[in-house]
Amino acid sequence: MYIPLLALCLISFWTVTSPAKSPSYAPRRTSCPTGTFVRPATSLSPNESDYVSLRRSNTTSLRSESLLKFVDSPRLGIPREKLESYVTNTTTALAFSGGGYRAMLNAAGIFTALDSRTSESKFAGLLQGMDYLTGLSGGSWMVGSSAVNDFATVPSLRANTWQLHKDLVTPGGVGDTLAYLDSIRSQVVQKDHAGFTTTITDYWGLALGRQLVNRQKGGVNTTWSGIRDVESFRNASMPFPIVVSDGRRIGEVLAESNATIYEFNAFEFGTWDRELRLFYPMEYLGTSMDDGKPRNQTCASGFDYAGFVMGTSSSLFNNIVAAIGKNVSGIEGATLRDIVAPILEGLTEGGDDIAEYPNPFQGYNPENNSVTDYSTLELVDGGEDSQNIPLWPLLQPERQVDVILAIDSSANTEYNWPNGSSLVHTYRRINNNASYIDTLSFPSVPGFDTFVELGLNQRPTFFGCDGRNHSGAGLPPPLIVYLPNTPFDYYTNTSTFQLRYKDAELDGFVSNGREQVAQGADKGWSECLACAILQRARERMGDIVGYGDGRCRDCFQSYCWNGTVVGGGGRGGVYAPHLKNGSDVTYQQQEEMLKGDKLSGKY
Repeated sequence: MYIPLLALCLISFWTVTSPAKSPSYAPRRTSCPTGTFVRPATSLSPNESDYVSLRRSNTTSLRSESLLKFVDSPRLGIPREKLESYVTNTTTALAFSGGGYRAMLNAAGIFTALDSRTSESKFAGLLQGMDYLTGLSGGSWMVGSSAVNDFATVPSLRANTWQLHKDLVTPGGVGDTLAYLDSIRSQVVQKDHAGFTTTITDYWGLALGRQLVNRQKGGVNTTWSGIRDVESFRNASMPFPIVVSDGRRIGEVLAESNATIYEFNAFEFGTWDRELRLFYPMEYLGTSMDDGKPRNQTCASGFDYAGFVMGTSSSLFNNIVAAIGKNVSGIEGATLRDIVAPILEGLTEGGDDIAEYPNPFQGYNPENNSVTDYSTLELVDGGEDSQNIPLWPLLQPERQVDVILAIDSSANTEYNWPNGSSLVHTYRRINNNASYIDTLSFPSVPGFDTFVELGLNQRPTFFGCDGRNHSGAGLPPPLIVYLPNTPFDYYTNTSTFQLRYKDAELDGFVSNGREQVAQGADKGWSECLACAILQRARERMGDIVGYGDGRCRDCFQSYCWNGTVVGGGGRGGVYAPHLKNGSDVTYQQQEEMLKGDKLSGKY
């Protein structure tokens, strides 16, 4: 009896009908402030500038104190007053790549290890010392989930927000799944009835919201612009959060060279890309605009639901369709797959595997506006252009970022490990585009095969150590500290499409993240990371040339890519690492232990 009912309910889940009772997901219509909304991207927004300045002010010293504590090592031989000057004049960032829950949980381990509230290691407080925090796709889930919950710690998120033991698509048995899907459907209908176009990303974002934002119906009143109202943001005690998405025009196949990279921050939505370079107030997204002004004298409010923003950054539905049969739980998998997959395939074939936003830049400065004639913007997963680490916002000269900790949880290889592809594609985007090479710069990086053959994808590597050596005509590029997902005491190469995790798996990811930050027993690693953080400030102040001297020179000789290239442009050989802690446990054995709950409490 339940099979026809399941089919009917799941089909109605994708059909506009009368909304059931549930918290309203519909954006509201409000009065508009006067003036032009659109801002040319000729500088940082005043609000962002104020935030960054506040983090460095005498009244808000947590940022500087955290960095100073980390870099103050007797072995570096740098006088205290010099260190204080360097820290004051250094801009730092932490970037979390995409990769579904694998990326989010690897990021969670790194986040925990760097967070002074949850760690007592040498690295504790580096999170608070960062100026910027960026996320893409699965990485945006870590950034967003923490930020909208007042920059909650990972233990707090696990206890109060995350429900990763429930499958993201089918969270329980038949009854629970039907109620869950019907509740989400009714919320999407509310938005549709309010006059806003809905797409598959609305469903995806609402599902994510219940896992990452708020357990009670997803916290649909929690907006991305609302981050500015949480206490940690008001007092500027945490880094400035940004998530990334790609714009896709009709008929376009995305590549690193043609994607328009949009960013969402607490104040604005927009892009630094040369064919647009415009920003718009985040809280008024969803408003119909013409030439920088509201078309109907009314503004939308609440369109920027936090789950929808994170869903926009992670909307890879064509791949989810292919994997959906493997992701069901607590319900007949074949039945669910047979019902849902054709529906999703129909949507993706029709081009609806996107997030649709009313175009805030329509009609504005048409001579230099590549989307001036579009009434809507189609946004997709931020990694569809193969730039899976969200570096682009951090490369803009207006932000003057000096060092980026680039956390790569990509699945570029056969066994779901990274191979440096994201860095390669960002390098190509700048160097193959004349409009960028004159203003932006990026460190030289090798090809995919060199990453694998030289082991650069299984240990930290610094790119851009000497600020004098870089591509492009702009400022010296940020020094990139590349930290790839690597198994120390737990295999963290789960599938991008695994949508449910046991507590033991979360424990394993967090433990492994701590080990990645500490690099196991490498006691000199923390000093070398400190050298990387200080490098650009020391160069700028004329205190060093090249690798410098003393301990930092030794560090750079150990960790900087030295220009060696191997192979012929492929993606490297088979990469199947073992645990670095010396254990002989294999990935397959770990999976068997998880099935038998034999890993519970191990970490």
